[in-house]
Amino acid sequence: MAVRVKPDIVIYDIKNNPIMIIEVKRQHNIDDEWVESVAASQLRAYALQSSVSFFLLATPARFYVWKREDLLTSETPRYIIDATFLKPDFERVGVHPTAISEAGFTLMVMSFIYKLTQSEELPKELQTNSDWLVESGLFHALQGADVTLEPDL
Repeated sequence: MAVRVKPDIVIYDIKNNPIMIIEVKRQHNIDDEWVESVAASQLRAYALQSSVSFFLLATPARFYVWKREDLLTSETPRYIIDATFLKPDFERVGVHPTAISEAGFTLMVMSFIYKLTQSEELPKELQTNSDWLVESGLFHALQGADVTLEPDL
């Protein structure tokens, strides 16, 4: 019997359909090979068991974003984003990105995504680095969405 792994965070649209799966890893120095093998493999498993459109691997240094079709045909993320927009959050909680706990980083990512679900406009810290949100359709999809920690798909 196969063991089903739960994603860290799932985002549900206003009709309660899952639209995004997020895996949170607090490791700071993750290389592209690991992302394209281990992480993409785990996210691909989620893609095969759900109809989710977006997948995010969040690390303190970078966010990696795939669309569903990316994971089904390739391991390479569509967007690799420098996570400097989280710097104010790390400063506010007084923790260096290399020292944050897994639970603490998960809550930080949830808070960041929740802010996007409640915003009609891009937050100030994302206005210069927003292609991944706007071009992908993710920002629009997140409007009014619900952020859920470790749900069943």
